[in-house]
Amino acid sequence: MHKNWMMVLVAIVAVGAMDCKKKTEESAQPAANAPVEPTGPTTPTEPAKAVEPVKEPTEPATPTQEPTEPAQVEGPGALLDKAIEAVGGLENLKTKTAAATMETEGKFFGQPYKAINYFKAPGTSVMVIAEMEMSMGRSADSCWSTMGEIVVDCSKTEKEESDEMAASMAAMMLYPLKGEGVTLEDAGESDLNGTAAVGVKASGGFLKMPVTLYFDKTSNALLRIAYEGHFMGQVGPVEINYSNVKDFDGLKLPANSTMTLGGKVLIEETIVSVKWGEVDEAKLAKPAQVAFGETKIKAMPEHLVAVTKVTGPYDKLGEGVKALFGWVMSKNLVPMMAYPTFIFVKGPGDTQNPEEYETLVGLAVFPPAEMPAAEEGFEVKTMPAGEMAWMLQQGPPMEAAGHYEELAKWIEENGYAITEGQAAAMMMLGNPEETPAEQLLEVLFFPVTKKE
Repeated sequence: MHKNWMMVLVAIVAVGAMDCKKKTEESAQPAANAPVEPTGPTTPTEPAKAVEPVKEPTEPATPTQEPTEPAQVEGPGALLDKAIEAVGGLENLKTKTAAATMETEGKFFGQPYKAINYFKAPGTSVMVIAEMEMSMGRSADSCWSTMGEIVVDCSKTEKEESDEMAASMAAMMLYPLKGEGVTLEDAGESDLNGTAAVGVKASGGFLKMPVTLYFDKTSNALLRIAYEGHFMGQVGPVEINYSNVKDFDGLKLPANSTMTLGGKVLIEETIVSVKWGEVDEAKLAKPAQVAFGETKIKAMPEHLVAVTKVTGPYDKLGEGVKALFGWVMSKNLVPMMAYPTFIFVKGPGDTQNPEEYETLVGLAVFPPAEMPAAEEGFEVKTMPAGEMAWMLQQGPPMEAAGHYEELAKWIEENGYAITEGQAAAMMMLGNPEETPAEQLLEVLFFPVTKKE
């Protein structure tokens, strides 16, 4: 604006000067018909000097700057691509993780374990903890666990937890987040324990819940996956924190991970070794179920059991189970399995009055760092090592209980005796609130001693 007005002013001044000069020249010329006075002889004069043209004053030139484009902000897709490249590249990642056998070790609620993990894309995995005779497996249409020879299908809640864990594992591999239906959003920058991080929120597609991934702003390494999830019946914010990136046969992955729920540490795990592209297909198959009604002998090590007593009819046992689980969690005890055991101390064979029934409800737990003191109605007992005779049944628990006589007969006929002072016991595998009674599994057992 200022420059334009100056140009106008200069133009006006120039035009005014030209008008004045013209008028002066006109007034210097004799008018037409005006008398001319005689002049004397002319005096020679010096030649006129050339007059230099007057230069109009000009404004100093204003330096010009080339227009600059605004800085480009990387979108979530570009951040994901950089993270994939940091791991080893898209094709390399997809090829190697199509199948794998991985050895891991760690702690589950502070209890040490070693496991072998088998993977095959998409979505089939089995984790085997040999020393505990346990395994957990899943595929696109199945979810199960094993306790020794017994195979237990996941309940609805367990299936949801398994789906969430599988989704978080797939997200850790990064490339599935580029798949169909997955939406990526910017999750901003943050500080993770002193490390500058940038976040990407992913949802839709194979994900059962939205997850947020945090990457090291400098190295692009994965630092954390966070989501709202479930674990062992608890609900809250889940975080899986990753550290110690190592090269595992061409893929740079975090060797260490720690899973927390609401800030409480659940699992700490370290990758010991990996064989990409190698998996024993037989290990991925769901095992066959042990025959129903077949009696077997099993050695039991000494172990701890959290116990409460329920007095009254059997329909009160569900309340006892919930109360026991609540007490166990309040004392930071860790269940070895999610299935309760019922010991029928006093039942129909002892009294005709259901109000007089006495049942111990037990839950095997890992040894705690500090043994909780017994409280009214709850305590932790040490169960001695020994043997038990057991059989698997399926159906409503009261119908399954009709096979105790069959079990006792087998014990007698095969050189064993029910241990003195011990009562019939049952472990219920499955959640009666989610599993139809016809599909419930029950393990019937007696502690036994070999006859001399």
